[in-house]
Amino acid sequence: MTLADISQETKRRVHLALPFVMFGDYLAEALAAGLSLEVGLDHQALDLFTMADFKAAAAKLKKAGVKLTVHAPFCDLSPGAFDSLVQKASVTRLKQALEVACFFEPQVVVIHSGYHPGYHRERQAKWLELARSGLEEVVRLADARGLRLALENVFEPDPALLTAIVEYFASPALGYCFDAGHAYAFARSSWQPWLEAFRGRL
Repeated sequence: MTLADISQETKRRVHLALPFVMFGDYLAEALAAGLSLEVGLDHQALDLFTMADFKAAAAKLKKAGVKLTVHAPFCDLSPGAFDSLVQKASVTRLKQALEVACFFEPQVVVIHSGYHPGYHRERQAKWLELARSGLEEVVRLADARGLRLALENVFEPDPALLTAIVEYFASPALGYCFDAGHAYAFARSSWQPWLEAFRGRL
């Protein structure tokens, strides 16, 4: 199958994940193919590029009429970290990503909770308390900027940890992103319980 074989409806509904650091190599091809995009704002992009760079790229995408989502950085980040310095750095990085995301006017910005079973499984209640406090600034900023956040499942063993965060904030700025591959690989679970728990906020 080639890009030419993909229907326009699929191109509109499915977003190609394209890290910002790869825009120079692949953006022209993605635009020519008429693909919707998920803009990856990882730590490299946020360190290497300026606000002017992001603004220019966003203007180009807007002119092309591309449907956009944004994926916030997640590598090494833990907004619910037990180490307060790690938590502070994680929140700072996420807020930085949201300020950049504003240029792209995305349908949604995907974020991770940072939960890791190796570190947090035995102290889930404490982790949840810290994750809520860490994400509070992030959710508040998203709401102020008119951004919608989607909390994605990764290593969480079931939906309960994520629903405990989303329901705690009860904010229109925060919902869910369901990754079926993560559910099967890490939670050893089918999609049904996740979609049931996330119903109405996906």
